[in-house]
Amino acid sequence: MAGRRQRDNNEHTPCVAARIEWESGSSVDRHSMGEPVLEEIAQQELGGQAELVGTDVTLVHRLMKNRVKEKTGITAYTLYTDAAIQTLGVEGITETMTPHVETYDHLEDVQLWVQDMHPMWERRRDENRVDMVALVTVDVEVGLPPEVVWDYLSQPSYRSVIVGAERVSLKNRKAGRIGPESQFQCFHGKHSLRQVIVEWTPFERIMSQDTETMPLMNKLTWKNEYRLVPTETGTHLSISLGGFEGPRLRQKLATLMLASGGKHMESNLREFAALAEADWANQRAVDGEAPTIVLTPELIRAAANSGLSNP
Repeated sequence: MAGRRQRDNNEHTPCVAARIEWESGSSVDRHSMGEPVLEEIAQQELGGQAELVGTDVTLVHRLMKNRVKEKTGITAYTLYTDAAIQTLGVEGITETMTPHVETYDHLEDVQLWVQDMHPMWERRRDENRVDMVALVTVDVEVGLPPEVVWDYLSQPSYRSVIVGAERVSLKNRKAGRIGPESQFQCFHGKHSLRQVIVEWTPFERIMSQDTETMPLMNKLTWKNEYRLVPTETGTHLSISLGGFEGPRLRQKLATLMLASGGKHMESNLREFAALAEADWANQRAVDGEAPTIVLTPELIRAAANSGLSNP
């Protein structure tokens, strides 16, 4: 009956209301015969575009501004209303969640459940981690936060400094984004180095499978790890090489070449750090700001849009 009333009065079907309930957890806790029911949601033409209106829609928007982080200390989370949990009959999922209440003007207190997403992120990150025994490691301190260093590492012009290439191109983006299977093609005169991304953990770790044609060894393949660790003054950036594949003699020759080239790698990495710091300071000076950054939702969206518009 509730679904039929919504369809007749509001030209809206109950499946849409149910989808809003599931995706956004936005139902007000009303009861009829002891069971929660959906608030009515109407469809209205605004500026020539169909928009949803109603108490639940208003509540969804208000829940975007909440005190979850302030009250629970959880910074990455999924938020469910208790009414949605009860209506869907999935009360068992709240055993590992944190109860929370939000209060808004002209609305009753909203009973909520907070799901901490950090454990899920860490679990999936560990599942996708590629292991490697490092043969050579070089590192440098960069006076910029990890998210800024990560952005510079993603730019072909700055990566060319690290690998000592004349130029670097980027291929195989997915939906405009870099990720597993994306490739950096690095050109050194007549030789080229192909770096295929096998792990992409934002602001923390990049692992690539590298292939290069080298004198006396034809094609040589190895793993290349970039690791970023936040520090009080910025970021500790390290690059490790290992996991060489091919005949044992070829692996030994490659190890000797890397050992002798370690200082060159370190010099390139320090040059990268200096260029990134100088560029960042110059950008802040042009904007009239200090060379610091606060990672806000607006900045994240701007970076995502920039990546999509520059495939």
